[in-house]
Amino acid sequence: MTDTQAPVQWTTVTEYQDIRYEHSGDGIAKITINRPHVRNAFRPQTLVDIPDALVQARDVSAGAIILTGEAPDAFCSGADQNVRGNTGYLTEPGQAGGVGRFHVTDLQIQIRRLPKPVVAMDLVRTVVPLEDLETETVAWCREMLALSPFGLRLMKASFMAAEDGLSGIQQLAHDANLLFYATEEAKEGREAYKQKRRPEFERFPRRPAPDLSSGKTTNTNERSPAKGWSHV
Repeated sequence: MTDTQAPVQWTTVTEYQDIRYEHSGDGIAKITINRPHVRNAFRPQTLVDIPDALVQARDVSAGAIILTGEAPDAFCSGADQNVRGNTGYLTEPGQAGGVGRFHVTDLQIQIRRLPKPVVAMDLVRTVVPLEDLETETVAWCREMLALSPFGLRLMKASFMAAEDGLSGIQQLAHDANLLFYATEEAKEGREAYKQKRRPEFERFPRRPAPDLSSGKTTNTNERSPAKGWSHV
């Protein structure tokens, strides 16, 4: 059994300007906003670095992701007002032609769509001394790493679906479709297409659907000897 409280040795994976991207060696990726001089306030470059690290974190070596900030003062104090212009936050403040950007929403959507748990160390779920915060967060991540990766993926998509409308339902449907891809039934369809033959789907079971009103199951695909399929 994994010791969730065991010390962790972080290894830098990629160098960035505004963040650190590290791996624990046992399945945890950590993204640290590294701008303590402004209480980790983000600027346009920060919102270039974090999404790139999150793309890397989709790799199979990471099962859970920590998003945190450097130093004890703040996880992230918001947007850096020192680079705020009239049309957004400037990529090159003080220079003519600086482009104003305001695209933190893109990052929020990316985190919601990422098929892995992301633990942001700013939400109150439990209270621990500051010096124990990372140890506690790593322990949570290790507990999640012991669970079904696909189960976590579907659970996260289910939570997001309730708030994200049709796009959230689409994401959940996409993730659930991966379950079908792994079945022998799906493989039969693929191979039949490649071999240009009729798929033999009749050899797969047609499972009953639940009758939510009665708590019983109803077979929605009962075969009629004379007329093929009859639907209840």
